Amino acid sequence: MAIGALSMWHRQSRYESLRSVTIPAAPIAEEDTHYFRAVAYYCHSMKLLSQKASPQDAVFLSVLLLFFESLRGNTQAALDHVNHGLTLLFALLTDKNTHYHVANLAPNPKPLLSAVADIFTHLVMQIRTVLRGRVGQGPSLPNLLKELRNKQQTMESFMILLSRLPRSSAVTDQIPTVFRSLDEFEEYWVTSRRRQTMMASIMGEIIQTSGAIGLNDEQVIDHFYFEVLGNPRIREFCAESRKAMQALDAAFLPLFNRIIMSDAKSPEYLRAIHLRLQCIAGYVMEDPTQCLDVEVLASRTPFFREYLFLAGIALRIAKREITNPAHQLSLQSGLAWHLLIVALFCREPLTRDEAVRILRDYPGQDGLWNTHCLYVLALKNRDIERINAVDGTPVQQWRRLWRREFVFEDCGDRIVLRYLDKDQQTGEWQLVEEMAEIREQSDDVRWIRQPLTGSGGLLMVDLYSA
Repeated sequence: MAIGALSMWHRQSRYESLRSVTIPAAPIAEEDTHYFRAVAYYCHSMKLLSQKASPQDAVFLSVLLLFFESLRGNTQAALDHVNHGLTLLFALLTDKNTHYHVANLAPNPKPLLSAVADIFTHLVMQIRTVLRGRVGQGPSLPNLLKELRNKQQTMESFMILLSRLPRSSAVTDQIPTVFRSLDEFEEYWVTSRRRQTMMASIMGEIIQTSGAIGLNDEQVIDHFYFEVLGNPRIREFCAESRKAMQALDAAFLPLFNRIIMSDAKSPEYLRAIHLRLQCIAGYVMEDPTQCLDVEVLASRTPFFREYLFLAGIALRIAKREITNPAHQLSLQSGLAWHLLIVALFCREPLTRDEAVRILRDYPGQDGLWNTHCLYVLALKNRDIERINAVDGTPVQQWRRLWRREFVFEDCGDRIVLRYLDKDQQTGEWQLVEEMAEIREQSDDVRWIRQPLTGSGGLLMVDLYSA
């Protein structure tokens, strides 16, 4: 009821996009009645939850409460619900009475639990870059990390545990020649996505054993990048993933082309586009080994262009059909993030600029990410690329861009960015750090240079070892 009332308030508001919504502080206008009614329902649901609710109920309610706070733009409260929901889910899956708890969820509980796990798995990936406070001020999921340590588990091992929850019976080494329907394709796609969670575990192990923790020596850091991007385990994993993705894509393209040549207003049309977007992202944007060679990365430009083309179609359809800003919220979409990846990693300037333009007009909210912050970051990268391009070979330029790192502090409203900048007096390239507070939907953002936070070494290492 709270989500319904809040959705009604969004529909009656003057805002066209969820990103531009301002939450009322007091019921001044008549149309704000639905908003404060929604808050009342929300508070009542929290009260009932505290009085009488099983762990199973609380896991599912945490998703609804998370959705409500995301609609309100309250990222801190949304993080609280992710923290609480994941802690309960971890307890549910590792308790000695796990089978009893899971059996009480529903007549066929595992697919339902798996769907919830998929939502939280996606959000955990975002929490790597969205901090509750500042770097070094503690984890964004304190309750979960405490429980993980108590049971000698890690975030990565927990993600693997979630990925093993059954949702699809498809086997990726038995892919049909041509998929007959989007449902059939999605069965195999889900299986391949779940395997990809193992990458985070491999990366975590390599970072922990790399010797880069707490060090800021440039030669050590350069060695770290070569060690990670060229690591035999990662290369083997990525090669197997590419092979599986190519087989999936070959079987999916005939079905995709048939749907695209049919009725553009059918629900299947938009669904096929979103699935194709996921395919391209999985093939091009989740393979760290390609970043080792700038020529290999440059060869991916046609995929980046196709991604932007399809993203543009999807967003135009959404703009035409969605009139309620509340419907622009997704807890599982990675579209805005992948647009940022194109803006940062594509080696063709015109394609990068197109990604920035699409991000500028992006109407929705993708989980915990502040999509306006993603746009501001992509815009800043234009300046970094321009300065970087004046000196050195393409290989040297690309390796300098390896040092770009960023994190979103204060629940996503403060960007911390590191990159190599050229000292105008010495001519040397040196690591700098800048921050920007994002309070309004404006391009006029002030970047302030500050001392390096954390250990002064790699920011990603500080975040992984927190």
